[in-house]
Amino acid sequence: MKKDKFKQSDPPLDSVSTATVDIAIVGNPNTGKTSVFNALTGLRQKVGNYPGVTVEKKTGFLKKTIGRKVRIHDLPGLYSLIPKSLDDKIAADILLHRLEEKAKLKLVIVVADASNLGRNLYLVTQIIDLGLPVILALNMMDLAKANGLQIDVEALSNQLRIPVIPIIANKHKGIIELQESILQIIQQEEYVHLAKDWHLQEDVKKAVDPIHSWFLDNSNLGEAACIAEAMRVLSNDTALQNWLEHYSGSRSTNSHRGRARHRHRGQSQRRPYELELLVKNARDELSGKNIPWHMFEAKVRYEWIDEICQKAIHEEKKMGLSFSEKVDRVLTHRVAGLVIFVFVFAIIFQSIFTWSELPMRAIENAVNWTGVQVATIMPDGVLKNLIIDGAIAGVGAILVFLPQILFLFFFLSILED
Repeated sequence: MKKDKFKQSDPPLDSVSTATVDIAIVGNPNTGKTSVFNALTGLRQKVGNYPGVTVEKKTGFLKKTIGRKVRIHDLPGLYSLIPKSLDDKIAADILLHRLEEKAKLKLVIVVADASNLGRNLYLVTQIIDLGLPVILALNMMDLAKANGLQIDVEALSNQLRIPVIPIIANKHKGIIELQESILQIIQQEEYVHLAKDWHLQEDVKKAVDPIHSWFLDNSNLGEAACIAEAMRVLSNDTALQNWLEHYSGSRSTNSHRGRARHRHRGQSQRRPYELELLVKNARDELSGKNIPWHMFEAKVRYEWIDEICQKAIHEEKKMGLSFSEKVDRVLTHRVAGLVIFVFVFAIIFQSIFTWSELPMRAIENAVNWTGVQVATIMPDGVLKNLIIDGAIAGVGAILVFLPQILFLFFFLSILED
Protein backbone atom coordinates (compact mmCIF):
# COMPACT_ATOMS: atom_id res chain seq x y z
CA MET A 1 0.00 0.00 0.00
CA LYS A 2 1.16 3.54 -0.81
CA LYS A 3 0.44 6.50 1.42
CA ASP A 4 -1.20 9.63 0.05
CA LYS A 5 -1.77 12.57 2.39
CA PHE A 6 -4.88 14.69 2.14
CA LYS A 7 -4.72 17.88 4.20
CA GLN A 8 -7.85 19.41 5.66
CA SER A 9 -6.50 22.87 4.82
CA ASP A 10 -7.59 22.53 1.18
CA PRO A 11 -9.98 25.28 0.03
CA PRO A 12 -13.73 24.75 0.44
CA LEU A 13 -15.90 23.67 -2.49
CA ASP A 14 -17.15 27.22 -2.91
CA SER A 15 -16.90 30.52 -1.12
CA VAL A 16 -20.16 30.60 0.85
CA SER A 17 -18.32 30.30 4.14
CA THR A 18 -14.77 29.50 5.17
CA ALA A 19 -16.23 27.59 8.13
CA THR A 20 -18.18 25.28 5.83
CA VAL A 21 -16.93 21.77 5.08
CA ASP A 22 -18.08 20.24 1.80
CA ILE A 23 -18.65 16.52 1.32
CA ALA A 24 -20.28 14.53 -1.47
CA ILE A 25 -22.52 11.49 -1.68
CA VAL A 26 -21.99 9.24 -4.70
CA GLY A 27 -23.11 5.78 -5.72
CA ASN A 28 -24.66 3.62 -8.40
CA PRO A 29 -28.24 4.48 -9.40
CA ASN A 30 -30.92 2.82 -7.24
CA THR A 31 -28.68 2.21 -4.22
CA GLY A 32 -30.68 4.48 -1.90
CA LYS A 33 -28.26 7.39 -2.29
CA THR A 34 -31.02 10.01 -2.07
CA SER A 35 -32.52 8.30 1.00
CA VAL A 36 -29.15 8.60 2.73
CA PHE A 37 -28.91 12.26 1.68
CA ASN A 38 -32.40 13.00 3.05
CA ALA A 39 -31.66 11.17 6.31
CA LEU A 40 -28.44 13.13 6.86
CA THR A 41 -29.89 16.54 5.94
CA GLY A 42 -33.36 16.09 7.43
CA LEU A 43 -34.90 17.04 4.06
CA ARG A 44 -33.34 20.52 4.37
CA GLN A 45 -32.05 20.55 0.82
CA LYS A 46 -31.65 23.07 -1.96
CA VAL A 47 -32.39 21.99 -5.51
CA GLY A 48 -30.92 23.68 -8.57
CA ASN A 49 -29.02 23.02 -11.78
CA TYR A 50 -25.31 22.83 -12.51
CA PRO A 51 -24.13 25.91 -14.44
CA GLY A 52 -24.79 25.66 -18.17
CA VAL A 53 -26.68 22.34 -18.05
CA THR A 54 -30.11 21.06 -17.05
CA VAL A 55 -28.78 18.34 -14.73
CA GLU A 56 -30.26 18.78 -11.26
CA LYS A 57 -28.10 19.12 -8.18
CA LYS A 58 -29.14 18.85 -4.55
CA THR A 59 -27.32 20.32 -1.57
CA GLY A 60 -28.17 20.30 2.12
CA PHE A 61 -26.54 20.63 5.52
CA LEU A 62 -25.78 17.84 7.96
CA LYS A 63 -28.22 17.95 10.88
CA LYS A 64 -25.50 17.36 13.46
CA THR A 65 -22.69 19.95 13.52
CA ILE A 66 -19.46 20.55 15.45
CA GLY A 67 -19.13 24.32 15.12
CA ARG A 68 -18.50 24.05 11.38
CA LYS A 69 -21.31 23.61 8.90
CA VAL A 70 -21.12 20.42 6.85
CA ARG A 71 -22.60 20.93 3.40
CA ILE A 72 -23.56 17.73 1.58
CA HIS A 73 -23.72 17.50 -2.23
CA ASP A 74 -25.83 14.70 -3.70
CA LEU A 75 -24.00 13.97 -6.97
CA PRO A 76 -25.76 12.28 -9.91
CA GLY A 77 -25.66 8.48 -9.80
CA LEU A 78 -22.98 6.75 -11.85
CA TYR A 79 -21.54 3.26 -12.32
CA SER A 80 -17.91 4.27 -12.84
CA LEU A 81 -15.66 7.28 -13.40
CA ILE A 82 -15.94 6.64 -17.14
CA PRO A 83 -19.04 8.74 -17.94
CA LYS A 84 -21.69 7.50 -20.36
CA SER A 85 -24.12 10.41 -19.94
CA LEU A 86 -24.10 14.10 -19.00
CA ASP A 87 -25.07 13.21 -15.41
CA ASP A 88 -22.14 10.79 -15.17
CA LYS A 89 -19.76 13.35 -16.65
CA ILE A 90 -20.66 16.04 -14.12
CA ALA A 91 -20.16 13.68 -11.18
CA ALA A 92 -16.86 12.39 -12.59
CA ASP A 93 -15.62 15.93 -13.35
CA ILE A 94 -16.26 17.03 -9.77
CA LEU A 95 -14.51 14.01 -8.29
CA LEU A 96 -11.54 14.35 -10.67
CA HIS A 97 -11.27 18.14 -10.16
CA ARG A 98 -12.12 18.86 -13.81
CA LEU A 99 -14.97 21.25 -12.97
CA GLU A 100 -13.53 24.75 -12.70
CA GLU A 101 -16.07 26.16 -10.22
CA LYS A 102 -15.37 23.45 -7.65
CA ALA A 103 -12.34 22.71 -5.47
CA LYS A 104 -11.44 19.63 -3.44
CA LEU A 105 -14.05 17.83 -1.35
CA LYS A 106 -13.21 16.99 2.24
CA LEU A 107 -14.95 13.61 2.21
CA VAL A 108 -16.79 11.30 -0.16
CA ILE A 109 -19.55 8.99 1.05
CA VAL A 110 -20.08 6.09 -1.34
CA VAL A 111 -23.49 4.43 -0.98
CA ALA A 112 -23.50 0.79 -2.08
CA ASP A 113 -26.25 -1.82 -2.37
CA ALA A 114 -25.27 -4.58 0.07
CA SER A 115 -27.41 -7.11 -1.82
CA ASN A 116 -25.35 -6.53 -5.00
CA LEU A 117 -22.01 -5.57 -3.50
CA GLY A 118 -19.77 -7.10 -6.17
CA ARG A 119 -21.06 -4.75 -8.86
CA ASN A 120 -21.07 -1.70 -6.55
CA LEU A 121 -17.47 -2.23 -5.45
CA TYR A 122 -16.19 -1.23 -8.90
CA LEU A 123 -17.10 2.43 -8.29
CA VAL A 124 -16.02 2.16 -4.63
CA THR A 125 -12.49 1.10 -5.59
CA GLN A 126 -12.27 3.89 -8.17
CA ILE A 127 -13.28 6.50 -5.58
CA ILE A 128 -10.78 5.13 -3.05
CA ASP A 129 -7.98 5.59 -5.60
CA LEU A 130 -8.70 9.33 -5.75
CA GLY A 131 -6.92 9.74 -2.43
CA LEU A 132 -9.82 11.51 -0.72
CA PRO A 133 -11.22 10.42 2.65
CA VAL A 134 -13.93 7.86 1.86
CA ILE A 135 -16.72 6.25 3.87
CA LEU A 136 -18.61 3.26 2.47
CA ALA A 137 -22.28 3.37 3.50
CA LEU A 138 -23.45 -0.22 3.06
CA ASN A 139 -27.16 0.22 2.40
CA MET A 140 -30.01 -2.33 2.17
CA MET A 141 -28.44 -4.69 4.70
CA ASP A 142 -31.88 -6.17 5.41
CA LEU A 143 -32.32 -7.08 1.75
CA ALA A 144 -28.86 -8.66 1.64
CA LYS A 145 -29.73 -10.78 4.68
CA ALA A 146 -33.03 -11.80 3.11
CA ASN A 147 -31.10 -12.93 0.02
CA GLY A 148 -28.87 -15.15 2.15
CA LEU A 149 -25.79 -12.89 2.12
CA GLN A 150 -23.65 -12.53 5.22
CA ILE A 151 -21.28 -9.55 4.93
CA ASP A 152 -18.31 -9.35 7.28
CA VAL A 153 -18.20 -5.56 7.69
CA GLU A 154 -14.91 -5.59 9.60
CA ALA A 155 -13.20 -7.74 6.96
CA LEU A 156 -14.56 -5.51 4.21
CA SER A 157 -13.26 -2.42 6.01
CA ASN A 158 -9.82 -4.02 6.43
CA GLN A 159 -9.65 -4.96 2.74
CA LEU A 160 -10.65 -1.51 1.50
CA ARG A 161 -8.78 0.42 4.26
CA ILE A 162 -11.78 2.74 4.80
CA PRO A 163 -14.64 2.94 7.34
CA VAL A 164 -17.63 0.79 6.38
CA ILE A 165 -20.97 1.63 8.00
CA PRO A 166 -23.90 -0.81 7.58
CA ILE A 167 -27.19 1.07 7.23
CA ILE A 168 -30.84 0.68 6.25
CA ALA A 169 -31.53 4.21 4.98
CA ASN A 170 -35.30 3.98 4.51
CA LYS A 171 -35.64 2.93 8.17
CA HIS A 172 -32.96 5.38 9.41
CA LYS A 173 -30.91 2.52 10.86
CA GLY A 174 -27.18 3.21 11.05
CA ILE A 175 -27.59 6.92 10.19
CA ILE A 176 -26.35 8.05 13.61
CA GLU A 177 -23.22 5.88 13.23
CA LEU A 178 -22.71 7.33 9.75
CA GLN A 179 -22.99 10.89 11.11
CA GLU A 180 -20.43 10.16 13.82
CA SER A 181 -18.02 8.69 11.29
CA ILE A 182 -18.41 11.78 9.08
CA LEU A 183 -17.70 14.16 11.95
CA GLN A 184 -14.75 12.10 13.13
CA ILE A 185 -13.05 12.20 9.72
CA ILE A 186 -13.63 15.88 8.94
CA GLN A 187 -12.12 16.86 12.31
CA GLN A 188 -8.84 15.17 11.42
CA GLU A 189 -6.05 17.60 10.59
CA GLU A 190 -4.52 15.22 8.09
CA TYR A 191 -5.84 12.15 6.31
CA VAL A 192 -3.39 9.36 5.39
CA HIS A 193 -4.60 7.39 2.41
CA LEU A 194 -3.36 3.81 2.00
CA ALA A 195 -3.69 3.37 -1.74
CA LYS A 196 -3.87 0.06 -3.55
CA ASP A 197 -0.46 -1.07 -4.76
CA TRP A 198 -1.21 -2.41 -8.22
CA HIS A 199 1.11 -5.31 -8.97
CA LEU A 200 1.39 -4.88 -12.73
CA GLN A 201 3.53 -7.12 -14.88
CA GLU A 202 6.74 -5.49 -16.01
CA ASP A 203 5.71 -4.86 -19.64
CA VAL A 204 2.42 -3.26 -18.56
CA LYS A 205 4.12 -1.12 -15.91
CA LYS A 206 6.63 0.10 -18.48
CA ALA A 207 3.78 1.14 -20.81
CA VAL A 208 1.76 2.83 -18.04
CA ASP A 209 4.61 4.78 -16.42
CA PRO A 210 4.88 7.60 -19.05
CA ILE A 211 1.11 8.23 -18.85
CA HIS A 212 1.30 8.15 -15.05
CA SER A 213 4.09 10.76 -15.12
CA TRP A 214 2.08 12.92 -17.51
CA PHE A 215 -0.87 13.03 -15.08
CA LEU A 216 1.48 13.87 -12.19
CA ASP A 217 2.75 16.89 -14.15
CA ASN A 218 -0.53 18.07 -15.71
CA SER A 219 -3.33 17.39 -13.22
CA ASN A 220 -4.29 18.09 -9.63
CA LEU A 221 -4.63 14.38 -8.86
CA GLY A 222 -2.63 12.57 -6.21
CA GLU A 223 -0.16 9.75 -6.78
CA ALA A 224 -2.69 6.91 -6.52
CA ALA A 225 -5.27 8.74 -8.63
CA CYS A 226 -2.69 9.34 -11.38
CA ILE A 227 -1.89 5.63 -11.58
CA ALA A 228 -5.58 4.74 -11.73
CA GLU A 229 -6.27 7.40 -14.36
CA ALA A 230 -3.32 6.20 -16.45
CA MET A 231 -4.77 2.67 -16.49
CA ARG A 232 -8.20 4.11 -17.31
CA VAL A 233 -7.20 6.17 -20.35
CA LEU A 234 -4.97 3.34 -21.58
CA SER A 235 -7.85 0.89 -21.65
CA ASN A 236 -10.83 3.08 -22.53
CA ASP A 237 -11.33 5.57 -25.38
CA THR A 238 -14.16 7.42 -23.58
CA ALA A 239 -11.94 8.14 -20.57
CA LEU A 240 -9.18 9.37 -22.88
CA GLN A 241 -11.57 11.58 -24.85
CA ASN A 242 -12.85 13.26 -21.68
CA TRP A 243 -9.32 14.33 -20.72
CA LEU A 244 -8.58 15.50 -24.27
CA GLU A 245 -11.74 17.62 -24.26
CA HIS A 246 -10.87 18.97 -20.82
CA TYR A 247 -7.44 20.22 -21.90
CA SER A 248 -8.63 21.35 -25.34
CA GLY A 249 -11.15 23.73 -23.76
CA SER A 250 -10.54 27.41 -23.20
CA ARG A 251 -11.21 27.40 -19.45
CA SER A 252 -7.54 27.77 -18.53
CA THR A 253 -6.88 30.64 -20.91
CA ASN A 254 -9.48 33.05 -19.59
CA SER A 255 -7.56 33.97 -16.45
CA HIS A 256 -4.35 35.10 -18.17
CA ARG A 257 -3.53 38.15 -20.27
CA GLY A 258 -0.79 39.28 -22.60
CA ARG A 259 2.24 37.04 -23.06
CA ALA A 260 1.34 34.81 -20.13
CA ARG A 261 -2.04 34.19 -21.66
CA HIS A 262 -0.62 33.18 -25.04
CA ARG A 263 2.04 31.03 -23.40
CA HIS A 264 -0.57 29.24 -21.27
CA ARG A 265 -2.79 28.73 -24.30
CA GLY A 266 0.11 27.10 -26.13
CA GLN A 267 0.76 24.76 -23.21
CA SER A 268 -2.93 23.90 -23.04
CA GLN A 269 -2.95 23.04 -26.75
CA ARG A 270 0.08 20.76 -26.35
CA ARG A 271 -1.36 18.84 -23.40
CA PRO A 272 -4.02 16.81 -25.25
CA TYR A 273 -1.58 16.06 -28.09
CA GLU A 274 1.04 14.77 -25.64
CA LEU A 275 -1.47 12.62 -23.74
CA GLU A 276 -2.95 11.17 -26.93
CA LEU A 277 0.53 10.34 -28.24
CA LEU A 278 1.58 8.66 -24.98
CA VAL A 279 -1.57 6.52 -24.92
CA LYS A 280 -1.15 5.54 -28.56
CA ASN A 281 2.49 4.54 -28.00
CA ALA A 282 1.56 2.51 -24.92
CA ARG A 283 -1.22 0.68 -26.75
CA ASP A 284 1.04 -0.06 -29.73
CA GLU A 285 3.73 -1.35 -27.40
CA LEU A 286 1.33 -3.69 -25.59
CA SER A 287 -0.30 -4.86 -28.83
CA GLY A 288 3.16 -5.67 -30.23
CA LYS A 289 3.73 -7.96 -27.25
CA ASN A 290 0.25 -9.56 -27.58
CA ILE A 291 -0.87 -8.04 -24.28
CA PRO A 292 -4.56 -7.02 -24.42
CA TRP A 293 -5.08 -3.42 -23.32
CA HIS A 294 -8.83 -3.18 -23.97
CA MET A 295 -10.75 -3.05 -20.67
CA PHE A 296 -7.46 -3.44 -18.79
CA GLU A 297 -8.67 -1.38 -15.82
CA ALA A 298 -11.85 -3.45 -15.51
CA LYS A 299 -9.82 -6.66 -15.53
CA VAL A 300 -7.44 -5.70 -12.74
CA ARG A 301 -10.20 -4.11 -10.65
CA TYR A 302 -12.47 -7.13 -10.81
CA GLU A 303 -9.57 -9.36 -9.83
CA TRP A 304 -9.24 -7.21 -6.69
CA ILE A 305 -13.03 -7.17 -6.16
CA ASP A 306 -13.23 -10.98 -6.42
CA GLU A 307 -10.52 -11.22 -3.77
CA ILE A 308 -12.44 -8.84 -1.50
CA CYS A 309 -15.74 -10.69 -1.97
CA GLN A 310 -14.17 -14.05 -1.15
CA LYS A 311 -12.94 -12.70 2.19
CA ALA A 312 -15.91 -10.49 3.18
CA ILE A 313 -19.06 -12.03 1.68
CA HIS A 314 -20.49 -15.41 2.56
CA GLU A 315 -23.58 -16.68 0.78
CA GLU A 316 -25.94 -19.14 2.43
CA LYS A 317 -27.30 -21.96 0.31
CA LYS A 318 -30.89 -21.26 -0.68
CA MET A 319 -33.55 -23.92 -0.10
CA GLY A 320 -35.61 -22.59 -2.99
CA LEU A 321 -36.44 -19.58 -5.10
CA SER A 322 -37.29 -16.31 -3.36
CA PHE A 323 -40.65 -14.61 -3.93
CA SER A 324 -38.98 -12.02 -6.18
CA GLU A 325 -37.35 -14.74 -8.29
CA LYS A 326 -40.67 -16.57 -8.63
CA VAL A 327 -42.35 -13.37 -9.84
CA ASP A 328 -39.48 -12.70 -12.25
CA ARG A 329 -39.91 -16.15 -13.78
CA VAL A 330 -43.44 -15.20 -14.80
CA LEU A 331 -42.85 -11.54 -15.74
CA THR A 332 -39.77 -12.32 -17.85
CA HIS A 333 -41.17 -15.47 -19.48
CA ARG A 334 -40.75 -15.36 -23.26
CA VAL A 335 -44.51 -15.82 -23.85
CA ALA A 336 -46.26 -14.82 -20.63
CA GLY A 337 -43.95 -11.82 -20.24
CA LEU A 338 -45.07 -10.31 -23.56
CA VAL A 339 -48.75 -10.88 -22.73
CA ILE A 340 -48.33 -9.21 -19.32
CA PHE A 341 -46.40 -6.34 -20.92
CA VAL A 342 -49.22 -5.64 -23.41
CA PHE A 343 -51.85 -5.95 -20.65
CA VAL A 344 -50.04 -3.53 -18.31
CA PHE A 345 -49.61 -0.88 -21.01
CA ALA A 346 -53.23 -1.31 -22.09
CA ILE A 347 -54.23 -0.53 -18.48
CA ILE A 348 -51.98 2.55 -18.48
CA PHE A 349 -53.49 3.91 -21.72
CA GLN A 350 -57.00 3.11 -20.48
CA SER A 351 -56.40 5.01 -17.24
CA ILE A 352 -54.88 8.07 -18.97
CA PHE A 353 -57.41 8.45 -21.79
CA THR A 354 -60.63 6.98 -20.27
CA TRP A 355 -60.59 6.75 -16.47
CA SER A 356 -59.16 10.25 -16.12
CA GLU A 357 -62.06 11.84 -18.04
CA LEU A 358 -64.37 11.96 -15.00
CA PRO A 359 -61.95 13.81 -12.65
CA MET A 360 -60.86 16.05 -15.56
CA ARG A 361 -64.48 17.02 -16.22
CA ALA A 362 -65.00 17.63 -12.49
CA ILE A 363 -61.98 19.95 -12.34
CA GLU A 364 -63.12 21.81 -15.45
CA ASN A 365 -66.62 22.30 -13.99
CA ALA A 366 -65.12 23.49 -10.68
CA VAL A 367 -62.96 26.05 -12.48
CA ASN A 368 -65.92 27.31 -14.54
CA TRP A 369 -68.08 27.54 -11.40
CA THR A 370 -65.36 29.52 -9.61
CA GLY A 371 -65.15 31.91 -12.55
CA VAL A 372 -68.94 32.45 -12.56
CA GLN A 373 -69.00 33.11 -8.80
CA VAL A 374 -66.20 35.66 -9.06
CA ALA A 375 -67.96 37.31 -12.04
CA THR A 376 -71.16 37.84 -10.00
CA ILE A 377 -69.25 39.43 -7.12
CA MET A 378 -66.77 41.73 -8.84
CA PRO A 379 -67.65 44.81 -10.86
CA ASP A 380 -66.72 44.98 -14.52
CA GLY A 381 -63.25 46.20 -15.26
CA VAL A 382 -59.64 45.27 -16.01
CA LEU A 383 -59.09 43.62 -12.61
CA LYS A 384 -62.12 41.37 -13.11
CA ASN A 385 -60.89 40.27 -16.54
CA LEU A 386 -57.39 39.65 -15.15
CA ILE A 387 -58.64 37.41 -12.35
CA ILE A 388 -61.27 35.48 -14.35
CA ASP A 389 -59.65 35.20 -17.78
CA GLY A 390 -56.07 35.25 -16.53
CA ALA A 391 -55.62 33.68 -13.11
CA ILE A 392 -58.61 31.32 -12.84
CA ALA A 393 -58.68 30.26 -16.50
CA GLY A 394 -54.89 29.92 -16.64
CA VAL A 395 -54.62 27.79 -13.51
CA GLY A 396 -57.64 25.75 -14.60
CA ALA A 397 -56.07 24.97 -17.97
CA ILE A 398 -53.15 23.35 -16.12
CA LEU A 399 -55.13 21.65 -13.34
CA VAL A 400 -57.39 19.90 -15.83
CA PHE A 401 -54.46 17.68 -16.88
CA LEU A 402 -53.58 16.76 -13.27
CA PRO A 403 -55.51 13.41 -13.26
CA GLN A 404 -53.66 12.20 -16.37
CA ILE A 405 -50.30 13.18 -14.88
CA LEU A 406 -51.08 11.46 -11.56
CA PHE A 407 -52.17 8.24 -13.30
CA LEU A 408 -49.04 8.26 -15.47
CA PHE A 409 -46.58 8.79 -12.61
CA PHE A 410 -48.42 6.25 -10.43
CA PHE A 411 -47.95 3.51 -13.02
CA LEU A 412 -44.38 4.61 -13.77
CA SER A 413 -43.47 4.27 -10.10
CA ILE A 414 -44.94 0.75 -10.06
CA LEU A 415 -43.00 -0.22 -13.20
CA GLU A 416 -39.76 1.12 -11.70
CA ASP A 417 -40.26 -0.95 -8.55
